[in-house]
Amino acid sequence: MLFSKYLGRLRSVLVVPNGDVYFSTSNRDWNPQPGFPRLKDDIIYRLHPTNILSKDPILPTKPEAKIAKSGKELYKAYCGSCHKENGEGLAPSFPPLSRSAMVNGSEQILIKTILNGLSKKEINGTKYEGAMPSFSFLKNEEIASIATYIRTHFSNQAASVNANSVQSNR
Repeated sequence: MLFSKYLGRLRSVLVVPNGDVYFSTSNRDWNPQPGFPRLKDDIIYRLHPTNILSKDPILPTKPEAKIAKSGKELYKAYCGSCHKENGEGLAPSFPPLSRSAMVNGSEQILIKTILNGLSKKEINGTKYEGAMPSFSFLKNEEIASIATYIRTHFSNQAASVNANSVQSNR
C-alpha cells in the first residue's frame, strides 16, 4: 500500500540469487473500458543496488488513518471493477447485480456469496467466465455496508443488511 499511488497493485515478487528483486504490478486501472490495460500499466520492475540516485525517487506515502468507508466507496473499491460502477456487470465475464434475483432475495445468499466467493459458471441460465473471490477478510460492518449498498441501488429494492447478519453467516 505504500506505493499504490505510483505502482498500482503488486502482484508477484521474485528474488534472484544475486539479490535483485523483480516484481510485477497490475490493476492500477483495471478494466477502465474500452480496452485494458492502459499504456504503462502491468509492468515488471527490477530493484537492484546502485550508487546512482534518481532525480525523482518514489517515496512511500504515509498510511492514512483508518476511516470507515461508505457502502458506495467499498463497492467501488472491491466490486466495481468486475460488476461495474452501475451494477450492470460485464458480459460474458461478470454478472449484473442490477435487478438481480440473488441480490433482491434472501440476504443470506448475498452475504454468503460475498464471504465465500462464487465459482458457479452459470447464473439463471446465463454462463459467465469469471469466478468471484472470497471477501471474508473484510469486517462484518464492511460486508454489511457493501451488501446494503447493492441491495438498495442499481434498481434493487431490498432491505438493508446489518453486521450481526454477516457474523451469523460466517
